[in-house]
Amino acid sequence: IFGAILVTIGWIICSFASSLGVLYFAQILTGAGAGAVYGTCSGNSLKWFPDKRGLASGATAAGFGAGAAITVIPIASMINNSGYERAFLVFGIVQGVIIACCALFMPRAKLPPGTQIKPRVISSKKNYSQIQMIKEPLFWLIWALLDKEEQKQRKINQNQNDI
Repeated sequence: IFGAILVTIGWIICSFASSLGVLYFAQILTGAGAGAVYGTCSGNSLKWFPDKRGLASGATAAGFGAGAAITVIPIASMINNSGYERAFLVFGIVQGVIIACCALFMPRAKLPPGTQIKPRVISSKKNYSQIQMIKEPLFWLIWALLDKEEQKQRKINQNQNDI
């Protein structure tokens, strides 16, 4: 529900944004809400399928991406017909209602009969503090790769009007 509220408020603020700062603020809210929704969905899918964790997390990621892909055409159509303000408002409310309904009516994850929880895999023998982490070259490599991906996505979004 928290994610639904943040996503909805963020999209509604986007529809009334009169400056770039307000738009950035709204996108921070929307991104935080989407992150909360994605994290919750991932956690639940792993609980539902503890013996198929890779498949569960992959299906969740695919569903999240497919949901975004499915809405591209309707959003573009609404932007062309009614303007981006109306598209932000309508899709923000619709998306918030759908997320809230899914959150309210989603059954609790229960361990399937005959399934045993696998012991946790230790991926590292050392638990890094935040200061130690930022001193590691691997951290900066991963950060640079993620930043490059974000820049690529921003460029794609900027060029979306040309398509």
